Amino acid sequence: MSYYTRSLAERVTIHHERLRGQKGGDKRKPTAPLLFRFKDIEAATGGLVAETLVRRDGLGCLYTANLEEGKPVIVKRGILGRRFWEGQLLLDNELQVLSRLRSNRFVNLIGLSADSNEKLLVVEFSANGSLFDVIHGGSVPLSWPLRVHLALQTAQGIRALHLASPPIIHRDIKSANVWIDAKWNAKLGGFGFALQVPARGPIPRCPKESVSFLDPDYQTAGHLCTKNDVYCFGALLLEIITGRKVTDVHHNRASVVDWALPLIRKGRILGICDPRIRPSVQNGKAVKDMAEIAALCLRVCSPRPPSMADIADQLKVISTKLPLPPWAQNQN
Repeated sequence: MSYYTRSLAERVTIHHERLRGQKGGDKRKPTAPLLFRFKDIEAATGGLVAETLVRRDGLGCLYTANLEEGKPVIVKRGILGRRFWEGQLLLDNELQVLSRLRSNRFVNLIGLSADSNEKLLVVEFSANGSLFDVIHGGSVPLSWPLRVHLALQTAQGIRALHLASPPIIHRDIKSANVWIDAKWNAKLGGFGFALQVPARGPIPRCPKESVSFLDPDYQTAGHLCTKNDVYCFGALLLEIITGRKVTDVHHNRASVVDWALPLIRKGRILGICDPRIRPSVQNGKAVKDMAEIAALCLRVCSPRPPSMADIADQLKVISTKLPLPPWAQNQN
C-alpha cells in the first residue's frame, strides 16, 4: 500500500511507531514530519467547522481531528482573508522549529499538508486544554502541588529552547501557549514567533501586537534575547500563583506584575495567592519560593538575570518538597 493511500490514522500510527523505534528511546530527536493531503485533514476535522474548533485567535484556528482509530490530534490553520500569507509564514516558522527539536515538554509536530497553497500543521493533542483554560476556566482550582508541577514542566520546555544550538527564543510565553495532556503534563506550544538567535548581526524586532506581554527592556531598547522569555515566564508564574490573568482591566491594577511585585517585596505572599485555595503551611513555603523566583525573573535592570536552566533547577527542588499526585510522580 502506498503512503498516500493510507488513512490519516494509519499515518499517525506510523509516526508513533517511528518514535518507539528511535535508538535508545530518545524522543528528543525529531522524526521527519508526515505528509498528508489537505482534503484528508479537512475530512478528519469534519470540514474545519465550528464543532471541531478548539480555539480561534489573531493567529489562526486550532481544530481537533477525529481519527478512525481514536487517536486525536490537533490541526493548526493559519489566518485567512487579507492576512493569509502572514498566517502561512507563522506556520512555516513553527514547522522549522519543531522539525529541528523534539521534547516531551513540547507540543510536538506530527505532520503537515503539503499539496495545497494553504498549509495545515498536525500536532499532538492535549486533552485538558491550555494552562489558561485550567487556571481561569476550571470549576475546581488547581492544587498547589499541581501548580508547581506545571510551572516546572513549562520551565523545562523553555529551557530546552534556550539550550538548543543555536538558542531559540520563544517570544510568546503565555498560559494560552502551554498545553496540558491527559496525564496533566505541561507542554509548550505556539512557536509561530520563535526565533533562532543568529550567530552574527542584529536580531529582528518582534511586532508588539503579536504577543500578549513584553519585557520592558525589549520594549524600550529593542534588546531581544533569552532574557525576554525569562521575564515573560515570571509573569506566567504570577498568573499560576494568583489565579489572575496577566492583564485584566477588571482590577484596579490591570497588570498582575504591577499588583503582585510590591506585595512580594513586602513579604506579603499570602496576599497574592489564589483566594480560591489558600495554601497550607507546607504549600505556603513552596508558594513563597515560587513567588521569589517570579520576582527574580521580573527584575528589569538585573545585570545577571536567572537563566531558564537555573529556574527549572529551583522549581525542581521546590517540587520535591510537595506531595505530588501519583500520576505525576514518574514524569520526566
